[in-house]
Amino acid sequence: MERRDALYITKPIACKRFIERLKKFKYMDWKAIDPTSLEYIMTPALIGNPGSHYVCFVVNLKSQKLQFMNSLIGETLHKKMFDVWLKEVEAFVTELYKKRKITMSFQFSTFK
Repeated sequence: MERRDALYITKPIACKRFIERLKKFKYMDWKAIDPTSLEYIMTPALIGNPGSHYVCFVVNLKSQKLQFMNSLIGETLHKKMFDVWLKEVEAFVTELYKKRKITMSFQFSTFK
């Protein structure tokens, strides 16, 4: 789990953290990603003690929905972790659009 103050990080720092995670995929060039072709961004997380099950957090840009997948206990259990990750995804996607000088056709605040 992230630090307690993780929800209060600035957008530039959130974007930087997300990009740092992408660098672990050595064949991925994040600057080459076309934001208009993105349908969803997802991340698996190993949850439990010690890692008893997987949870997959999904930001579906196409349907503008936030989704939890494969959670054994339900959607609310890992909400704080999801909120931290969502802030990083939002900052990253916003930066992609800004770098290409494209107006975003959606707002993350309207996602369900």
